Amino acid sequence: GVAGPSGHPILLMGRSGAGKSTLILNLVQSGWHYWTDDLAVISLNDACCCPYPKALKFEGAFRGKFPYDRGSVLRFRIGTRPYRYVRPWRIPTIRWGQPAPVAAAIVLAQGRRSEAHLSPLSPTALLKELAAHSRINKERLPLEFEPLCRLAEQVPAVRLAMGRSVSENARLIRNFAQTVLGPPV
Repeated sequence: GVAGPSGHPILLMGRSGAGKSTLILNLVQSGWHYWTDDLAVISLNDACCCPYPKALKFEGAFRGKFPYDRGSVLRFRIGTRPYRYVRPWRIPTIRWGQPAPVAAAIVLAQGRRSEAHLSPLSPTALLKELAAHSRINKERLPLEFEPLCRLAEQVPAVRLAMGRSVSENARLIRNFAQTVLGPPV
């Protein structure tokens, strides 16, 4: 999953059920842009992440505000359950947000909930995590290895030990992003 302040994508990686989509939703509600959920498209040429036109789906019982116009949040029902879609962020002159270099990568890891923290990963450790989560086809590995190496070398990477709540984890991620990107403008 990818979200970020302004035009700075932050890549969230984790196994199924680790809480990626829930964290993305919480970050979007705090004012971040939504880039993609489940599938992150990263350019082989420049290691830029492209907003992927797949909406983030969640049950409509979840209340909250979004930094989007009304056309970006779609409501619908499946049987008796209400759902909403949040479309990827847009800028007025372009249909989808522009590709941008990945600013940071965060790996969601299970930890003792009483000790939520962010611990730095080495480029080698990040590369292993990227390879593990991207389901790389071994035949394509030589082609895909270079941009993964570039990402590992260029972006700060941390492992997030899961905190007591989604909002606590989102706060840690926002604080970490400020140390990487500087305070929000």
